[in-house]
Amino acid sequence: MKSFLAQANKSIKDVRSFIKEASTSNSLKYKAEKGAKHILYFPYTQTEVRDEDGNVVEVVRELIAQRFSVHEWQRGGKYEACVCHDQLIINDDNGNMIADGSCPICERVQDGWGIYNYRKELEEATCKLTGDQREKHLETARRGFLNERKAKEANEYLYVLVAKFKNNGKSPVLNEKGKPEYELKVWKMSVSRLNKLVTILDNNGEDFEGVELSISYGDHDDIMMLSGQATFSTVYPDKRFTKLHPDVLAEINEDVAKFEWDGVEKSFVELSIMTNTKMKEVTENLFEEWDKYKSELALNPGAKYMEYASALPESKPSLVPENNIPGPAGLSKEDMDVNDVFGAPDVPTLPGI
Repeated sequence: MKSFLAQANKSIKDVRSFIKEASTSNSLKYKAEKGAKHILYFPYTQTEVRDEDGNVVEVVRELIAQRFSVHEWQRGGKYEACVCHDQLIINDDNGNMIADGSCPICERVQDGWGIYNYRKELEEATCKLTGDQREKHLETARRGFLNERKAKEANEYLYVLVAKFKNNGKSPVLNEKGKPEYELKVWKMSVSRLNKLVTILDNNGEDFEGVELSISYGDHDDIMMLSGQATFSTVYPDKRFTKLHPDVLAEINEDVAKFEWDGVEKSFVELSIMTNTKMKEVTENLFEEWDKYKSELALNPGAKYMEYASALPESKPSLVPENNIPGPAGLSKEDMDVNDVFGAPDVPTLPGI
């Protein structure tokens, strides 16, 4: 059977499989590092386009990358995620259905917004603060409710193969021959992060393919600040490791050619296979209390949604600690990219508040 990832991937023209199966969890995942300076090289494929006479008319260079639409949520304070199944049809080797083209999570996104609006309206109705304190509190609460939605729209991510030159803090690690050591990593990038990097490259007249990117991380313990406040720049062409050490570049290209996608799910939980049946079980569990509320509401206009009632202190301090907007456990700010915090679709005001 063609692999789940091969079928779920939204192909980028002629992208080849590239990532070696991870031997341990997270071994392939590129991560920010406190107080460090990272140098990343972006390998690429190169394809010659020929005319009818066999003459080369164009050489196309492409990043080695895969693109996926990913749903992300929290359950019991734990980060969970999976590839969106919308329009994805996959059977296993025995003919059992893995994905039938529908997506149970997409089908519950509106309910996720319904809970968000219920909590937001309830907080606005019961908050006793006034003035700037009220506005600050409500904005923080809204952001928390937004991030805690049980079902969210799928986010687009690009999983890019890079060669990360090993470092000891801000210094490169060299082998006994004085050559820089490296390891292949996969960098999960959101659209917003990708746009920022494209801007930097455009300003320097560079392309992703073959570039070396320098990333400096601050002295932050908070992963959100560490990732969000990192600074990026391109390495000057004559100073690049791949320019100074062509034999190292050759080794990188040899390693890249050996790698395949299968096994990357050990580093990225969202790329593990989840069947439609399992997705339905997950959503039924997540929305169990909400579904009970809606059923009761049909019979009793005064019904209340009580799942979060214990989280509403009578004294009405912040529901979410100020300056500490909650997010999925183990996620960096980059993985938490959302649209405008007030960009919820127009869900009707709910009764029972």
